[in-house]
Amino acid sequence: MEEMQFAAIVMMAMMCSALIVLMPNRVRRDKVINQSRWLMVGALGLIGAQFIVQYITQLRAMGITQAVLVNLTFFVPASSLMNLTILNLQRLGRLTWLERWGWVGVTLVVTACLAIAVATDGHPIGQLSERVMRTEVVMSLLYAILQSCYCFLQFKELLLLLAV
Repeated sequence: MEEMQFAAIVMMAMMCSALIVLMPNRVRRDKVINQSRWLMVGALGLIGAQFIVQYITQLRAMGITQAVLVNLTFFVPASSLMNLTILNLQRLGRLTWLERWGWVGVTLVVTACLAIAVATDGHPIGQLSERVMRTEVVMSLLYAILQSCYCFLQFKELLLLLAV
């Protein structure tokens, strides 16, 4: 398991480096593509950070609950940035304020709820806890709702693109 996490860390670093360095000048000059490129770099960086945290703390080896805790903390913003990348390209950079910044609010809610559940639980992080597990389920549902909203927006934009 450790080798897979280390390989994922290296892969995310290489993908981020490629997006930063290996872009032709004509792509760098296009504002929408350049914006989307940086959104994707942020998403891949967060996924890399998630693998680093799990590699260092060995939380994945402790159990499912601990792995979900780390995954939710990093995947909510990472997947939101990936969704924004696609939506930004589909709309040629015209995103509403809520689409652009709504994920930040959801990320803060998820992170705060998970931190409060862990802090007030009374169990060490390495032990399974009913309170933390329930919080993870509720925050996973919130994450699923966020993903569904982005999916709906992307599907709607795809239909508009096909209709043209």
